[in-house]
Amino acid sequence: MIKTKKSYLADFVSLLLVALAFIFALWMYPRVPRHVPIHWNAEGHVNGTIRKPWGVFLGPLMMVGIGLLLALLPRLSPVGFRMESFRKSYDIIRMAILGFLLLVTVSTLLATSGFPLAIVPTINVLLGLLFVVLGNFMPKFRKNFFVGIRTPWTLADDEVWLRTHRLAGWLFVAGGLVLIVEALLGLPPAWSLGTIAFVALTPLVGSYVLYRRIHPRHENETPPA
Repeated sequence: MIKTKKSYLADFVSLLLVALAFIFALWMYPRVPRHVPIHWNAEGHVNGTIRKPWGVFLGPLMMVGIGLLLALLPRLSPVGFRMESFRKSYDIIRMAILGFLLLVTVSTLLATSGFPLAIVPTINVLLGLLFVVLGNFMPKFRKNFFVGIRTPWTLADDEVWLRTHRLAGWLFVAGGLVLIVEALLGLPPAWSLGTIAFVALTPLVGSYVLYRRIHPRHENETPPA
């Protein structure tokens, strides 16, 4: 697979984001407690901790693993499902995901060190921003096995894939904006969870509905031998 200049730029930006995460974690290391909170419940109360040093570097290490996986996926795509046709959009998405993880790492370490930061609304705002980015580029995805709405019905029909991802694009942008508004208004966590569930599940159901509209089921259909 031949990389474009934009792909090399995405590799550089990805490495830079991971490096920034490690640098920030090192800077915060003396400031965080021995037991580092890594999980909060819906009300913002800590319900999971890890001892140093793993708790401090958990975020950066996750970025390393996810960054490597995202960089390798285009090389792993089989013939007929290559990702070159939307590689620019994919590279933007992988940079956005790593940027999101960097900001989550920064936010959690700041909250852990005593900085007055409401962690749950902050994460919801960041997730909303990520949804907006995903939604803007999702309609450009072409059929593949790794990214996008991969259901039996989208993989079986190019038109279903295209129309499902157009629907998902609008839903992710709208859902991301709703998540941001809900966080800023301080609405109960159930609202954001409901928004995320609606955005995630609607394209899955929609892909089946679209498939059946294009390929109606007939009573005289017989399964293949």
